[in-house]
Amino acid sequence: MLPKEFKTHLIETSISILWDQWKNLGAWIESGEKFKFYSDPEASVSFSRYFTKYEKRLGKIVEEWIAVNRQHLNVTRLKGISKMFFNKCGISVPIEFKTQIPGKSKFVSTLDVLQPENLLPRLRFLFGCSTKAEVIYHLLTKGSSNSNQIAKERFLNQKAVLIELNKLSRAGFLIEKRTGRERSFSISSDFARVLPKPLFFNTVPWVLLAAAFLLIKCLKDDYLEDEYLIYSAFNDFKKEITSMLFKSMLCEIQLNSRTAEEFYSSVVDYWKCLTKKIVSVK
Repeated sequence: MLPKEFKTHLIETSISILWDQWKNLGAWIESGEKFKFYSDPEASVSFSRYFTKYEKRLGKIVEEWIAVNRQHLNVTRLKGISKMFFNKCGISVPIEFKTQIPGKSKFVSTLDVLQPENLLPRLRFLFGCSTKAEVIYHLLTKGSSNSNQIAKERFLNQKAVLIELNKLSRAGFLIEKRTGRERSFSISSDFARVLPKPLFFNTVPWVLLAAAFLLIKCLKDDYLEDEYLIYSAFNDFKKEITSMLFKSMLCEIQLNSRTAEEFYSSVVDYWKCLTKKIVSVK
């Protein structure tokens, strides 16, 4: 796939993912493709504000959704994702938002927390927009983890995560396993029985972050006329690209290529593999 085609594919896929996210979160839209992701309010807000440069309607959806469903938004985590976006991509996305909209919303309804894709909002409905809800969500969908893994995956403060892990463990909701200095936690079978069973295991923030990173750092408009510049940019950011793609999803594609052009081709193959896996058959 040529760089221009790959750039278009990244943009179109990312926007399709965001439309699917917003439909799950209560927007009155036709999303087109269905993806194997749980809804993620903070990722949807943060990345919509970047991808609005390619699809202006996303900005309107963000403002109206926040005005109607602000109680489902974890502002601390929103700041964490926005900070990660700035650190990785060098671009700030606004986290300020309007608290009211004039008249009735034209595009958004109240979020349905019982919809299967809305597992995170459902847990927040039970435990509040808190670190506790994030910890339970992570362990429910990812399995046994330590505080550092949860903090990085959920864009949270590790100390705050560890405090909640200790509380939940003392309450008997979690099982703690120690190996040397390592402490890992998992949900106890008794507690798991009262929680919704997980359906998906994919994580939408890292997929969208990987796409945005490639667009911002490697597939710049002024590079597209010179493939050498494209290949060099991919090679310069090999470590970061590999890390983000692996965090998005594991695919059986090797990314350690000998030349810059081969690495670019392997990234394209990895992204094609990833997008094939995340599309849900209707």
